[in-house]
Amino acid sequence: MVDMAGIHALTAELHTGFLTLAFLAIAGVFLCQLLLRYAPKRFSGPRILKLREYLEPTGYIATFAGVLAIVLSAVTGSLSWSVDNLLASALTRNKIVFTIFALVLWSTVLFMRWRLKKNLWTYPGTALLYSGIAAVAFAITAATGSLGAHLVKGGSIIDPYLATLGIDLTKAITLTSTAALVITIASIAVIIVVLLVARGTGIAKRQFHDEGSGPWPGWDMEPAQKK
Repeated sequence: MVDMAGIHALTAELHTGFLTLAFLAIAGVFLCQLLLRYAPKRFSGPRILKLREYLEPTGYIATFAGVLAIVLSAVTGSLSWSVDNLLASALTRNKIVFTIFALVLWSTVLFMRWRLKKNLWTYPGTALLYSGIAAVAFAITAATGSLGAHLVKGGSIIDPYLATLGIDLTKAITLTSTAALVITIASIAVIIVVLLVARGTGIAKRQFHDEGSGPWPGWDMEPAQKK
């Protein structure tokens, strides 16, 4: 008989590995863009261009593989225990919530890269937004892994760091109706602002993919001139 719990542990490690690689690659490209734009020429030469060339597709492919692995991990996890057992403790309920949150955020990262192509890196706003969402998604993924460690081993190596921030992931996540309303309204407002900015700047148009790059170094051209 197949031990589904063991397979779930394997898929959990799989998506964690892929998404860690994705975050490191995305953060690396962001750093390369900063160096190419602002650092002295001796720190932003051909080696940085070559590094950026390798890191960018790595982040894209790792994000795609990680999203698939999260879905697979969720399926194997749901088959490992009964619904009653999954919802019996705050740990498992929190893990489900964090897994869904991580999946939504990483799917957003994947969609942005698919829709805007490499040129998203040439505009500071989109590069920062893309990298920022990836950073938050990675933090949520790490928190999800911490909850999994609590379920299996009774603790996590990041517990001391979370404790210094006053965060206890083992307690049930609850929101008052007021807090839930504020979060909902704020989320809607952010979505509206992002859509308006995309419309106003032309980011959402096809020309964004095909025409010239923004103020940051383009993908198929030399680094922008330093001041």
